[in-house]
Amino acid sequence: MSTATIDPAAGVLTMIHVYHTQPETQRKVYDGLREGLARYGRRMAGHLSSTIHMSLDGLRVTSYSQWDPEASKALFDDPAALQESLDWFAPLTADAVGQDAHVYLELDVYRP
Repeated sequence: MSTATIDPAAGVLTMIHVYHTQPETQRKVYDGLREGLARYGRRMAGHLSSTIHMSLDGLRVTSYSQWDPEASKALFDDPAALQESLDWFAPLTADAVGQDAHVYLELDVYRP
């Protein structure tokens, strides 16, 4: 099993995208995201990696994606380009009842 590594020194941007689901549709949204990343992930400028998580209560699917800040400028600085990217995924995540996405700068990591 491989694990994702969070390295604040890497200087990457992180997009955390939460899809709100119902327990009976959670797996379809998860599978849709996997399919979308397989089909479109390489086409998204600056996309480095994505990790998809399903909540245990069945109410959310969360995508944690890392981006190269320079290479992804064309995507994140252009609302039309970002909307086009989100539109690629829309049919694949249509079973979500809502969603929320934001881009973050990693600053610190806590490891016990």
